[in-house]
Amino acid sequence: MPDRRIGVVGTLVWDTIWHPLQGEVEPREQWGGIAYSLSALAAVCPPGWQICPLVKIGEDLAQEARRFFASLRNIASLADLRIVSQPSNRVELRYWDSAERTERLSGGVAPWRADELLPLVTDLDAIFINFISGFELSRSTVAQLRRHTSVPLYADLHSLFLGPPGVGAREPRRLEDWRDWFGCFDFVQLNEAEMALTGFADAIEPGSLDLDPGPVAVLITRGCEGARVFRRRSFTSLSATLLSRQGAGGDGFVPLDVPLPHASIDGDPTGCGDVWGSVVFAALLEGRPLEEAIDRGHRAAAAKIRTASIENLAGAVMAALGAPR
Repeated sequence: MPDRRIGVVGTLVWDTIWHPLQGEVEPREQWGGIAYSLSALAAVCPPGWQICPLVKIGEDLAQEARRFFASLRNIASLADLRIVSQPSNRVELRYWDSAERTERLSGGVAPWRADELLPLVTDLDAIFINFISGFELSRSTVAQLRRHTSVPLYADLHSLFLGPPGVGAREPRRLEDWRDWFGCFDFVQLNEAEMALTGFADAIEPGSLDLDPGPVAVLITRGCEGARVFRRRSFTSLSATLLSRQGAGGDGFVPLDVPLPHASIDGDPTGCGDVWGSVVFAALLEGRPLEEAIDRGHRAAAAKIRTASIENLAGAVMAALGAPR
């Protein structure tokens, strides 16, 4: 059977990380952003699948980016890596405790236009989107993508909840049109703080949530509390042999809590959510049940906390989860 292909949309970032609680007196500089998702996917890519990075990078870091991508397993091709004239995204992360931080963005590549992106997704079997900068795709482009393809779409909404860059740190902001964003994806990921910046919780508690069409699962990461998922009643797994859009309206959402399989871990949490989401989606594409996929995401995120260096991340995830079955 020909290889299946998962497209990965996101932004490659050069990170400067200040994490004094980890005993670092100098900042650590390395690749970040979509590098975390790609490294984890390279480690757990299901048999018969290949990864297609749909990433823009500035000319200033193009050579270094190519070397990084070439170091990863299971990459189908770098043909869709776009070199652009804008300066590459650079982010300074300053932690004030073990998990909370401020984020300052400089530079920034242009978003994908629909006429650029849609021709690249025609032969894909699944798409993973991580809003690293928050500017990768406009809502209009996402809506066109949803109409253009029926393959499973997973989105970590992440920096859609951050205001535009400026002189200071990016500030959290509400996602007022969250229903429209949610409605474009089969799987939506966000954390508890981001969840509070939508109306999802207010809508689902009294049973007034109307997302038809919409996601089959909304996945909420909760740090040391694990994850809470709101899934459609009809959804438990996504068969890797039947990859058609699973969005099912009218059957409501039910909660599923998946605790961590381990005690809380000290370390650098940068990129944990990026690793978690890519591992969960890979497990779903492999045909694993939803709860098992989330458990694998938990264990991969723990491996990331223990691993500060991006160069060692894929190996750490493989060690934590073992080779795909």
